[in-house]
Amino acid sequence: MKKALLLISILILFAFSGFSQENIEYSIEGKNVRLRISKEEIFVSSNSSTNLNFSEEMISSKISPNSIIVRNKKKFDDFNYFKTSFLNKNKGIEDVKPIFINDDGVKQIMTGEINIKLKPGNSIEKIFNEPFISYQKNDFLKDFYSVKFNLPYQGLISIVNKYKDDKRIEFIEPNYIRLLKPSTDDDLFPSQWSINNQGFMGGDVDADMDVEEAWNYSTGEGINIAILDEGVDLTHPDLTGNLLP
Repeated sequence: MKKALLLISILILFAFSGFSQENIEYSIEGKNVRLRISKEEIFVSSNSSTNLNFSEEMISSKISPNSIIVRNKKKFDDFNYFKTSFLNKNKGIEDVKPIFINDDGVKQIMTGEINIKLKPGNSIEKIFNEPFISYQKNDFLKDFYSVKFNLPYQGLISIVNKYKDDKRIEFIEPNYIRLLKPSTDDDLFPSQWSINNQGFMGGDVDADMDVEEAWNYSTGEGINIAILDEGVDLTHPDLTGNLLP
């Protein structure tokens, strides 16, 4: 009977262990954040000159000069095993990170940093018992810092959960790159060569502002832009309805 109970306990332990590797959860300002690890995609950072070796089952999409998303047509069961296999076949890779899927369906990548806002009168150096690599103070938000750790995502989540109730901290959460998929119903969007230059009319392919790539990081929501120019067409269809008084 004892052996049977021991076996059941081990099976339950393995079940929870597997769950914890595929799903993470933390709390910020009283709200639970749940993320699951993608079993199809990984985030790869590499030198722009690195030649990556892809199998026929892999599809890559570039999101910056040194960053790509690699999608495997066949789902993998374990991220760490897939990561090790990928690194063995590709030399010169700087980093491979899992892609997390939020409850809202948006994919995001942990940067290795934690965003933290301190309550007035507290010092970032006196907060953490864990050693961190560096921190950067935000120039626009008071008492707001981005702290860099040399830790895998499990370690970052552990720190967030450990300090979420600290009386010296207003809020704390991992820093993410969110992979947004913006869309537009603007019929004239394809003709905007400055946004996405496809070489029409003799133009140079990709000689543009990389706006779509920038939208992967921010769409400018909540940001106001001041145009200091006397020659603005206030009746232009792209400006009408988007102007402040």
